[in-house]
Amino acid sequence: MMNDNSMKDKQIRKPVSVHPSSAHLSSSFIVPLIFLINLVVYYITATPLLDDSDVPWHLATGRLLLHTHHVPTTDPWSFASAGQPWYLLSWIWDLILGITEQSFGLFGILVLVITISAAIPAAIAGHLLRIGVALPAIFFTVMIGSLCIMDFITARPHLSGYVMALVFYLILHCSRENAARYGKLLWLPPLMLIWANMHGSFIAGFSVLGAYIIEAFATKNKAWLKRLLIVSAACTICAAINPYGFDVIIGAMKTMNGSAKQYTIEWLPFAFSASTGISAWLILFILVNNLRGSRAPLADKILATGWMIGTFFVMRNGPIFIILSAPYLAICLEEATEGLREIRPPSPFMLFMQRQNIRTVWLATLAAFLVFVGIASHLPNDDKYISEDMSVSDAIDYATQHYPTHHYLTDFNFGGQVIYRTDGKLPFMMDSRAGTVYSEQAMQDYLDFMWQNDGWEERLKTYGINAIMISNKGLFAKAFEKNQYHDHWQLVFAGKRANVYIARP
Repeated sequence: MMNDNSMKDKQIRKPVSVHPSSAHLSSSFIVPLIFLINLVVYYITATPLLDDSDVPWHLATGRLLLHTHHVPTTDPWSFASAGQPWYLLSWIWDLILGITEQSFGLFGILVLVITISAAIPAAIAGHLLRIGVALPAIFFTVMIGSLCIMDFITARPHLSGYVMALVFYLILHCSRENAARYGKLLWLPPLMLIWANMHGSFIAGFSVLGAYIIEAFATKNKAWLKRLLIVSAACTICAAINPYGFDVIIGAMKTMNGSAKQYTIEWLPFAFSASTGISAWLILFILVNNLRGSRAPLADKILATGWMIGTFFVMRNGPIFIILSAPYLAICLEEATEGLREIRPPSPFMLFMQRQNIRTVWLATLAAFLVFVGIASHLPNDDKYISEDMSVSDAIDYATQHYPTHHYLTDFNFGGQVIYRTDGKLPFMMDSRAGTVYSEQAMQDYLDFMWQNDGWEERLKTYGINAIMISNKGLFAKAFEKNQYHDHWQLVFAGKRANVYIARP
């Protein structure tokens, strides 16, 4: 016979579910609430647009596309890329940026970026609600996911890749429930066509397709498997409908395997000190991971595990890992904490939301969004575009005014600003487009200069370089301060972040 204490202990440990009315209420307001919160937080904390070395040249490319009305096949800006094909894998994204900047300025691009970034966690929350995940697990998963995305808010085209990866996942998840018909699967080929012309991450779409094909095969769902294989073949064909055909793969691989990769942080193996958000996600993922026992579908398990491994090898994979592993992580988290949840009566706020129509909620969200954007547009926004620590506008303006015809060796991280600020009129050698524009020989010659390897001066003479715009913290600048190279080079401008050197006659 049990005593009173054991009975009480049994009652405490008994798993209980979330209050039914609470779960029902959440579907009417949790998604727009998460969107609005992230919108404000991302606006306040986002890295200035042009601090990212890639964003300026993407913006300049948008201008170029609007001016020429065609996708360039060779680089019109750098003298070091002569004869090299330019694999502009992001021309649709760049065109969107160009139209947005032309219509609304840099503030419009800022709003576009943070809106897309805020919508991703909200869409994940909406999916988790639809599949019946408990509210505490949803809040915790989305909170950590929002923190992860915060580190990757930028106007670069990989943001479109995050959206596409999520859309592919959501469509394929729905296809499981309607395996006997194509339904929304027919959207995937045209979406793949857009993705392949928007960013090289379109390859990730095939990983999502592959995970669902494996699940269909493992569950012996022949009808579903047949449709997935047909759609995958159609996606492969659509991916080749771009300015480069199947050579688009070559363009993507040039970035992934180029010599600049080892010097670019996002292409290096993951380090826990590099991103607080992804580090927290990985720790949580490892703690609650339950591949064998979780009720999560097989495709979710494959995607979560595969992209986790991919993130350990390349940190750039982190955001897609977050997006594609969120459903699996939320389910595991719900299962791990099932015995800790308890029934609670709805709060006054929840009761108030219960009386609201979902359309009213979304209309209120739209109104709040417009008010927020209106207020933000009248606030000082210069610090949202480029920070003083990252701007080299003073050096660019000096070079343009005093030595506009010189051929400049520019820092990898400065070239984009040179293109954007001068519309490509200042002759320069290098920018962050790396392997998609420059030959491996040009990249190696530039790296030899950066690391001050023997013979760098002779190799750079072949490019006709007679000016240098380089970081004042670089090895060349430090060597010059120690009276090296004074017989060949003259410091003519010392800026906040960049110095300008001119070759002596």
